[in-house]
Amino acid sequence: MPKIAYAQWPWGTKTREQFIESCKDLSELGYHYFESVRTFIDTFKNDLADFKAITNEYDLRPISFYFHLTGNPEADLRELESKIEFVAANDIKTITLQALWT
Repeated sequence: MPKIAYAQWPWGTKTREQFIESCKDLSELGYHYFESVRTFIDTFKNDLADFKAITNEYDLRPISFYFHLTGNPEADLRELESKIEFVAANDIKTITLQALWT
């Protein structure tokens, strides 16, 4: 069965409160999955238990994180490496890579 997800980042990616609001709204709309962006991981990088508690409360699961590449391969790889543990800890099997067009 396909998983239909909604993008979480329009609510904001900087605070726990923005994330809770997005989860509440997405849950009320009947979604069970969401995608977010790599910068959002910093909000919960050091508190995986809180992230999981919020997603469990609203019966939501992340299915992907969106990584926009900057054109600097070394920096992009460091960024991915710094966040991949969080992605794996949430049993996410997919990341989205957006290449930089030149």
